[in-house]
Amino acid sequence: MLASAIVFVASGLQWQTPRKISASSGPSASESPAVIPVEYPSYAPDGREVAFNTFWPGGLEIFAVSTIDGRLRPLVKEGVRESPTRFAVHPAWSPDGKWIAFATEIASGARSNIWLVHPDGSGLTQLTRGPTHDDEPAWSPDGRQVAFTATVDLMYDRTDIWVINTDGSGLRRVTKSPQSWVANLENSANHPSYSPDGNRIVFSQGSSPEVMGSCGGNKLVIINTDGTGTMQLTSGPAEPETSRVFDWYPSWSRQGILFTSRRCGSKNQIMLIQPNGTGLHAVAKVEGWEPTWSPDNTKFAFVRAGEYVYNVSGSGVYEFNFSTSAIRALVQIRGFSTDIDIMPGPSPKVISLRDTALIRVTILSRPDFDPAQQVDQTSITFGRTGDEHSLASCAAERTNLMCNFKTALTGFRPGDTQGILRLVAVHTYSNGSSARIHFEGRGAIQIAP
Repeated sequence: MLASAIVFVASGLQWQTPRKISASSGPSASESPAVIPVEYPSYAPDGREVAFNTFWPGGLEIFAVSTIDGRLRPLVKEGVRESPTRFAVHPAWSPDGKWIAFATEIASGARSNIWLVHPDGSGLTQLTRGPTHDDEPAWSPDGRQVAFTATVDLMYDRTDIWVINTDGSGLRRVTKSPQSWVANLENSANHPSYSPDGNRIVFSQGSSPEVMGSCGGNKLVIINTDGTGTMQLTSGPAEPETSRVFDWYPSWSRQGILFTSRRCGSKNQIMLIQPNGTGLHAVAKVEGWEPTWSPDNTKFAFVRAGEYVYNVSGSGVYEFNFSTSAIRALVQIRGFSTDIDIMPGPSPKVISLRDTALIRVTILSRPDFDPAQQVDQTSITFGRTGDEHSLASCAAERTNLMCNFKTALTGFRPGDTQGILRLVAVHTYSNGSSARIHFEGRGAIQIAP
């Protein structure tokens, strides 16, 4: 019987040079993206949290979102240049829940390694140490090994699947791409995922959209963990050009292998196939990629976008249920992080829907942000989802901005545990140009009837 639920990520824009906005905002005005990428979700083994990486704080960091109440907590914060947590990406939770593997850039985009950290942020441990570009860690089912991709020969852009024991021993190559740049366009190995018994690995083989464009060819391949027994699972490049297939990001469970599939000129689809090549079909009418099964095989995570580039609004982690086809958002991030204090005072911040007419929220200043001067108050929204137009009034408190919100308009429900505030701040440069920058703040609360 097919699994009953899916989780996916709907990705928004990557950070880029602020775009020009309407002339009414000024001839030299620009605006930051209104959505922040949230990518590479990975479930905790109990299914109660999903790890992901995001630009929300202004740099790449790893967070976890609760699947129960949507609360966020940081797992890996970005360090300074040359630190082990510089640009932390691709989190992967271990089967026993004790570790999170991730990749991090050490010195430049050409070099990265795999690291381990406990979910509470302690125990940071370097797993791979080569002068290579290591990425995309994937745990074996018994938690004793980590598979990952490594680009060893940067001259030929040769990417292979490697395996290492979690104590750092036993490093070995599983796939062997040819030493030819042209050949590697069709033979690079990426996105490893273990079989449930741990004896095989499925991976995507072929070019990437960045190298070959959206019509590049890619296929899924299964290989034994000792490097033998290679078997092609899905089709690769085909003729005519408009029929070329791009299959990538596989995730293997007892229910089968989920993966992203794209035909030239079409949008991304999540597909399911059995490891013997049978039963191929689309499992959700939602565009996306990066499918990742949940531990109980009833959910998976993926990133949504109409094109390969990040150009779709609605950045966030979602959950899709097979049996009901219902989708719920676990987290949506629509602006860079800003600090807020909901109902200033001691915790817990209990808010009664019946007795509290106004909810006070202080937008806190920092050295590079003066909310009393920079916030466009007409842009402020606050409530259960962050989109509620509930603002009653605002007033400056030194460099902070204190705002009151009408409780009846916030959309809160009994049992909610966080409030979300969104705003746009205007930054003016010395040359007279300006930028409108989107921010989002979150705070802990307890909503009572």
